[in-house]
Amino acid sequence: MILFDAFVVLSEKLILKVMKKSLIILLLVCFSFWFHGTTQTKDTLSQRQLKDIIEAVSEEQYVRIPKKDFDAIVENKISVMVNKRINTLIAIVAGSLGLLSGLAVFQNIKSRNSMRDELEAKVSGLKNAMASDLRDHVEKITESNIDPRFKNYERFMELEVKSAKSENKTLLVQIQEEMKQVKEQRKKVMTYLVEGEFQFLSNAVNTKDYSKEQLVIGERLLKELENNDPDNPKMARLVDLLSYLYYYHKNYKELNLLIDKYKKLSLSSNTFINAALTAMDDYHNYASEDQKIKALDYLDKSLQITQSYGEALGLKLELFMMDYTRSDKKEVREEAVANAKNIIDNILNSASDIPSYETVYRISRDIKYEQYQHIVNALYNNFKEQMNEMLERANRYDLQRGRQGFTLAAITTQTGSA
Repeated sequence: MILFDAFVVLSEKLILKVMKKSLIILLLVCFSFWFHGTTQTKDTLSQRQLKDIIEAVSEEQYVRIPKKDFDAIVENKISVMVNKRINTLIAIVAGSLGLLSGLAVFQNIKSRNSMRDELEAKVSGLKNAMASDLRDHVEKITESNIDPRFKNYERFMELEVKSAKSENKTLLVQIQEEMKQVKEQRKKVMTYLVEGEFQFLSNAVNTKDYSKEQLVIGERLLKELENNDPDNPKMARLVDLLSYLYYYHKNYKELNLLIDKYKKLSLSSNTFINAALTAMDDYHNYASEDQKIKALDYLDKSLQITQSYGEALGLKLELFMMDYTRSDKKEVREEAVANAKNIIDNILNSASDIPSYETVYRISRDIKYEQYQHIVNALYNNFKEQMNEMLERANRYDLQRGRQGFTLAAITTQTGSA
């Protein structure tokens, strides 16, 4: 850029010199024309025009005047005419100079722009060529010096990375092994804790300790097994224990949700017995047909798990006697008696005394509740002979186990009617 500016300044000085020379030559030419014209004017005036002037003066002032005044008048006329010619020449010269100056300025600007464009083109080409040479030079230096060093450094880094990977792999294996041992230890500890709490809960339910504390323990254990060991065989037994606690605390909704959630497990028949009791309570209190259907469904599932299970059969007999005691319609009462008779026949036709024992045991517990006594009495009154036989078989099974057996009060409050 500095080279370009210097060149422009030099060009401007050269143009100014040329213009000065041109102006000087032009002035000389103009002066020559003026001088020649002045000379010619004097010669001409001395001959022809002088004569005309004298005649004009004579005609305008056709008077007799002295010779001295006549000469003055003629000389004055001649001076005026000469001055007019000189002024005309000066105006022409001045106009020519202005025109030439404008043309010179215009030519200067045009030449300057043309030279600037030409210089810029040359400078741009020179700059590109220099940049290309510089780039080639840098590339040669890079290839000859930097690149080999970089390749060596890259190789060094590859070796370092491989070494780090090898070390990390060994460390990772050690960590994984330690984590495995930690998990095994944690699993053992969890198993020990779960086993202890599970046994504690089982003992509580077996001794009918249905406290709120046992419910909290049962729910926590179930959650831990579900999160850490969902295939644990204790899951089904834990659901069974919770069913007792939910029924005792009248958490009927929670019990039904519990069974629905874990229905794919091998649940026990007692789990469905407890669920059936929640529906029977609602049916007994509100006579909801939906609850009756739900209770029968749970009892049937219990019987599918344990055939001829006296607990489920005894509850079915009570459910049918609810219909019998509640309705005044003959057909409803007859249907209830027919359903109960089928169940009693199945119990008494069994080769084992266990169904009789389990049924009497179920009824003996429910007859203690006043609201159920009229239901149990209705069963005894409709099937007195069959119920006495059932009581006899139940006592026989009970005596075989070294127990005292049941009295008539276990199946009816009407003891004088035996």
